[in-house]
Amino acid sequence: MSAYETSVQIQAFAGLDQTGDGYNKNLRFAVEMENVDTTNGQFKPYRVGVQVGPEMEGKTIGTLACLSRRYYVPTEQKDLLVAFAGGRMYTRVLGSDDPWEVRHWYTELGEGEVRDEGELELGTDYQSCVTYEINTINGVDMSEGPVDVLLFTSEEDGMFCLYGHDLKVVKVNTPHAFSVISRYNERVWGTGVEDMQDWLFYSTAFDPFNWLANEEIPEDGAGSFASPSWDGDRFLALYPYGSALLAFKKNTIWKIIGTDPGEFIVRAQFGPGTVVPNTIAVSGAYAFMLGYNGIVRYDGAQSVTYMQDNVQKLFNRVNFDAISGSCAVMQDRTYLLALPIDGSTVNNAVLAYNSREGTFTLRTGIYVRSFLQIEDRVLYTSSIAPGRIMELCEEGDALPVLWKSGMQDLGLKSSVKSAFKIYYKVDCTAPFEMLLGIQTDKKLKEKIIWVKPGKAAKAAINVQGRYFQLIIKTRTAIPFSIAGGLKIDMELDPD
Repeated sequence: MSAYETSVQIQAFAGLDQTGDGYNKNLRFAVEMENVDTTNGQFKPYRVGVQVGPEMEGKTIGTLACLSRRYYVPTEQKDLLVAFAGGRMYTRVLGSDDPWEVRHWYTELGEGEVRDEGELELGTDYQSCVTYEINTINGVDMSEGPVDVLLFTSEEDGMFCLYGHDLKVVKVNTPHAFSVISRYNERVWGTGVEDMQDWLFYSTAFDPFNWLANEEIPEDGAGSFASPSWDGDRFLALYPYGSALLAFKKNTIWKIIGTDPGEFIVRAQFGPGTVVPNTIAVSGAYAFMLGYNGIVRYDGAQSVTYMQDNVQKLFNRVNFDAISGSCAVMQDRTYLLALPIDGSTVNNAVLAYNSREGTFTLRTGIYVRSFLQIEDRVLYTSSIAPGRIMELCEEGDALPVLWKSGMQDLGLKSSVKSAFKIYYKVDCTAPFEMLLGIQTDKKLKEKIIWVKPGKAAKAAINVQGRYFQLIIKTRTAIPFSIAGGLKIDMELDPD
């Protein structure tokens, strides 16, 4: 190659980086991108996923949960989906095409007798849920093993329990109506009580139905305590974190350790909490959440706004008037955060942070109302298709792709670049159209190319400028991947 030519290669791709002014970044990073999966350096489109089971017609699901049952049911019916919609509670076996069934609630009369009170009516479809097990129901010991149960609560309704073996729902008498519950050291914990914003409550060990104190042996009983911050803040969420329990406010995180009331230690942590409790997710030693200025990461001792500059322009697009509907989940070691962007009043994008690679990617056109993780699967309810449950996975049609690198001069500001040639190879199952473009400081030139499966090819784009930016766009539903990266040749015209 002569002194009047140069070449650059993108051997692997690495996601979104919006730090600085966008100039002279490594071309493997994008300053703007949508629906490109760069895991392990690849370039392939995210996909729409697949629908899970039949829709719940005419209903919008507010909360989706799963109860895994170890006893009393066949193995193929182990996982039970639980949905709260339209003020009712519904269940359906995961993997079944059976219709949703509305659940009734029952009054326990003692010695195994119950009275059917009809369909459970709830004041809200947003319920805080936790799984647990019990050995005695209505005074009767269960002989075949513990019964797996789903406890759920809201500030409007108080707490209920769904029995996994017969799907009956019963009321749980608690000292207050909690808006949030969690499980820690064999106790159920609750918080979010109106007019008691600084208080945390816990049940008796091994018994979520017992919230009475034991004055003779306090460590065997239930109890409560306050952790005030004197700033008007309140507890919003509880989340297990290794051998501790984290209690979240907007401005503070409190860490609780200890096995019983005589040993509980509660300490405020350094750094902020979360502004949206449904955005908390834990991966290993880290907890991620949405804060005032972006993603917050907690490491066991302190929380900090994390890698904010990498996605600063994206967060400028977030509609913070609708941020209360944001939610998140952890898939493997990737934090998935659903957000409303570009003026949307519902979540219409999912920002993904791959903690293993330290990279960000962005899905658009995915409308998430709530997430649910079941082992390695991530399900979500749709905010634009009421009653529909989707799985976020590498199946279904490809989503439209946009990729824009930063402006680059290759350290040759004194040379005008021109006569660009882009070399590429695409793996796919059928031909499709791809748009390749070069934006310079003078002009944008785009070219639509017909991609053929597995064939190495080049595209010539005749434009000139001292700086250039690579643009890739597709609108195909055909899944594909760019194999081996890209190479760009260009001519140089020094001053």
